[in-house]
Amino acid sequence: MTIKVSDYFRSIIKRQVDDHCIVVWYDPEGHYQEFVKSLDLTGLPLEKYDGSFFALRHRIDPVLSRSDPPRLIVYVSLDHAQTHHALAEVEAAGTVIFPGARPSPAVVIPGTRSSPKPRCEEKWVTTI
Repeated sequence: MTIKVSDYFRSIIKRQVDDHCIVVWYDPEGHYQEFVKSLDLTGLPLEKYDGSFFALRHRIDPVLSRSDPPRLIVYVSLDHAQTHHALAEVEAAGTVIFPGARPSPAVVIPGTRSSPKPRCEEKWVTTI
């Protein structure tokens, strides 16, 4: 069985969203811009940085303020250092991916192969 690289990468992104709810994706050299244009994960919003962090935050804030866990991908074609922490709250609520990133090691519970990961819905807390 042959798996296309794009299908494999799409599954990785979907898994990150399933695990963390929000994925902030930095692509400083723009290697994935064409892939992002064709990325279609049904029912999963994708917002792209278009030159204005104010505009990006305006578009994503309604998703973040819902009472149910948000599911969102934010694609930024800049290096993280160039953002001046404009997406710090969004990053803290989810996870960050970028070219060359290594996944964090899993915590292992003695006697098991690996620890269960909290799903995004289980760890989301609503503030009133």
